[in-house]
Amino acid sequence: LVREATVQLDLFCVVLVDYAYSVAPRGMDEVIADVEHAGAAAMLVHGLPGRERARYLERSRAAGLGRIMSCFATSEPQVRRAAFDESLGYTYVVSSFGRTGGSVACSDELQQRLQRIRAETSRPLAVGFGLQRAQDVALVRSTGMDAAIVGSALCALIAEHAADPSRLVCALSERVEELISAARGSLHPHQPVETNS
Repeated sequence: LVREATVQLDLFCVVLVDYAYSVAPRGMDEVIADVEHAGAAAMLVHGLPGRERARYLERSRAAGLGRIMSCFATSEPQVRRAAFDESLGYTYVVSSFGRTGGSVACSDELQQRLQRIRAETSRPLAVGFGLQRAQDVALVRSTGMDAAIVGSALCALIAEHAADPSRLVCALSERVEELISAARGSLHPHQPVETNS
């Protein structure tokens, strides 16, 4: 799938793998070789243990893979600095603890945390994990972050309308337009948005 997206659609693909479920059972070297062979531009290892960090940096560097490092919005400053310094590409700022696909409480507290993180580095930062609505994207934009990641929200929408492809295309187009509008700044973070989906 990664190779098809890279070749046919001319996309730069980032492969997200979970350390516990994907890397630990197979081994770091094998997973990096597979990601490199698939033609991915970069890799993000979710839940990478500190003891594996140096090895991952060394192996991904040798493979010529970009590294997307991550930290939580609540991580200690030294953890955030390490993520900024070790990233080749953007740093993924995880908005909250929990399971992917859930919603995040886009609060004033989160907004202030993201503003503080943005002030710590000039490197590209993307916020994700639980962002679903245009208001969530608007909040992320208001903090000066470079990107909002909404993958699970779009996957849920696809699953909801999978049985009706024509409705799927309409619903997906509407949602993407709402999110783009919010990313461009035409929606205030606390302004409600009307939706047909």
